[in-house]
Parts: sequence; C-alpha cells; structure tokens
Amino acid sequence: GTVELFQYVDDPKRAPGDFENAGFLGIPNGYLKISDPESKAKKLSAEIANGRLAMMAIIGMFFQDGL
Repeated sequence: GTVELFQYVDDPKRAPGDFENAGFLGIPNGYLKISDPESKAKKLSAEIANGRLAMMAIIGMFFQDGL
C-alpha cells in the first residue's frame, strides 16, 4: 500500500502509467532510467501491447473453459 500512496502517484501532466519515480521497467531504484524519449515511447507501447495480448489470452481461456 505504501508504494501506491507514496512511490507511484498519478500525475495529471504525465501519461497514464508513466510514473516519475519509477525506474527502469517499473523497478523503483532510480539508478537506471531510459533517457531517450523515443526509446521510452517504444518500450511503453510494447508494454501496452503485451498487456492487451495478455487480456485477450485470459478471455480466451475463460471462453474455452466455458465460464
């Protein structure tokens, strides 16, 4: 709970899920950061695409199981 309250606080100026205190790939250490904005945008887009794929996969599993 403390991570959600103090570490990953939503900032309306930033994109959803783009937390200022999040380190490289969301690990909150602060040492490894992606400095190139184009590379960061590409990695964030890949993460969103993987999340969408995972959601479709779990829906497919539910459908196959008959839930």
